[in-house]
Amino acid sequence: MATIKKREGKTGVSYLIRVSSGYDVSGNQVVHSMTWRPEPGMKPKQIEKELQRQAVLFEEQCAGKGANGAIKFEAFSRQWFQEYAEPNLRIRTVARLHQFEDRTYTALGHIRLDKLTSRHIQSFINNLGEDGISTRRAGARAKELPHSITQKELAKRAGVGPSTVSAAYRGERVSLETAEKLAQALEQDMKKLFTVETVKESLSPKTIRNYHSFVSSVLGYAVRMGMIRDNPARNVILPPMEHSEKECYTLEEAQRFLDSLDSAPTKYQAFFVLAVQGHPRHRLERADQGRGMAGGVGAAL
Repeated sequence: MATIKKREGKTGVSYLIRVSSGYDVSGNQVVHSMTWRPEPGMKPKQIEKELQRQAVLFEEQCAGKGANGAIKFEAFSRQWFQEYAEPNLRIRTVARLHQFEDRTYTALGHIRLDKLTSRHIQSFINNLGEDGISTRRAGARAKELPHSITQKELAKRAGVGPSTVSAAYRGERVSLETAEKLAQALEQDMKKLFTVETVKESLSPKTIRNYHSFVSSVLGYAVRMGMIRDNPARNVILPPMEHSEKECYTLEEAQRFLDSLDSAPTKYQAFFVLAVQGHPRHRLERADQGRGMAGGVGAAL
């Protein structure tokens, strides 16, 4: 909001109008000022009315005008890491956020904060969902690794960590380089031991939303610091999340499972009966099929 100070001098009465437009990158307040002099013969009420109009016009001119918003997104984002993320977030969270920097800076890093629009960010989000955008390296999953030697010994021969070998035995994804090392240590063909997975063609909706969250967090901090007035990331349209239906027992399968608990302790029977009855799918099926399940449950107890 503008502040007004009346000044009287040899040239007559004038008014100093001052407007703050936030803070610069060093944390110093950015203040703009102008001097307005009333026309000769203006009455006090006319002066007051025109003075307020001039103050409003000057405030509008100064909005987003200072050096505060002139900083580029990449430069401010790096400051955000130092000033906010590193002091306030967990180390693992900060490390994960750093993974979003390269693509984000390539697309938005060169744009000034006061020039960055929702359209810029929307184009970036849309690009992340295009085929072939993912640069994740291909990996491999073990089909069935031999147990002729211990995992500890295999890790030593292959020159990889024990946890990596354990992950491979559990069927988790490992890099092609790791798969090659393990196969050589076992003196077998890598393709016989591992299934090679191709690179994903596009980023998942969840990953795209994480990129948007990173951009929005940086811009939200800029708003709080008075660098910009609004967060343009708030208006961006995001891809819908993928929801896959989880497999669960049918009503008949659930009944057979409960029947198999006849010899189990009562507390276990009661636990699983309540768990089965509470599942949404089974509640719907029970509504369709009447009281058939209730009789079976009673028998199980």
